[in-house]
Amino acid sequence: RGGGARKKEMKKKKTKRGKNLKYKDKKITKRWQKIIISVRPPQLKEVGLKSAIKDLIESIETSSKIKIDLSYEINEKVKISEEVKIVLYRCVQESINNVFKHAKAKNIWVCLKEKNTSVLLTIKDDGIGYTEKKSNSVKNMGLLGMRESATYIGGTFDIKGKKGKGTLITVRCPKITYIRKRVW
Repeated sequence: RGGGARKKEMKKKKTKRGKNLKYKDKKITKRWQKIIISVRPPQLKEVGLKSAIKDLIESIETSSKIKIDLSYEINEKVKISEEVKIVLYRCVQESINNVFKHAKAKNIWVCLKEKNTSVLLTIKDDGIGYTEKKSNSVKNMGLLGMRESATYIGGTFDIKGKKGKGTLITVRCPKITYIRKRVW
């Protein structure tokens, strides 16, 4: 008899612990999202998304052997939310950083395009290729951050790689977001 009651009690504690962990996980995720959005690149507001990305690329190219090609196909008059600009800039920054750390690439292609009510960002490299095995690594906080940032503003994030053929990251974000509370 005592064993059955003990098992029920243990099950209740596990369920309660699981709910607590889910709640804490959600809180951590929300905090992470706010941090990502609030860490605004200082030059972004002053010079705009295109110039900020160009400056980033130029500074990286001068200190490395990797060639980075930028294609920016967004009309300068198009309104894009500040949150979206931050996410796009940070995704470019983190993707290039990942190429340097892991890809052994010689070239990176960055493309931003308008697609109806959204902005499409693609970052492609000619490196060793991303694999799913690598995605489970603790070292992939940058990929997780990009995915969560895009999702937070109503966008999507995808990564595909082929061994020896490089990696393609695709981020699609709405041009305008309606976040209820400003997070910075």
